[in-house]
Amino acid sequence: MAKSAISTPMPTVAHLMGAPLSQLVDELRVDIEESSITDAGFTGTAVIAGGEVIIWLPPNRPEVERDLMTRHLIADAFGVDGMPPLPEPYRTTDITRITDDVNRAIREVQA
Repeated sequence: MAKSAISTPMPTVAHLMGAPLSQLVDELRVDIEESSITDAGFTGTAVIAGGEVIIWLPPNRPEVERDLMTRHLIADAFGVDGMPPLPEPYRTTDITRITDDVNRAIREVQA
């Protein structure tokens, strides 16, 4: 897992899994926004910018899915290892490396 670029203290797995979600969001200064993406395969994304974490979740999903994905996306954003695996069909993907590869390829084409 990549080192966190966020200055907020690192949460533990026990705290991420056991604390009320509203408490986690407040303590870790995470913003939750509604995405306009409604594709069934999209379950959310975490964006880290300027030391802040913004979780984008699709609209009209069951509360249990929103809770589950928010906790895992927070763990990913903070670089917390040891989270229990997501149940099928859910998963998270770190696109940082993919984005870096795409940006590098674009620069090479433009050169």
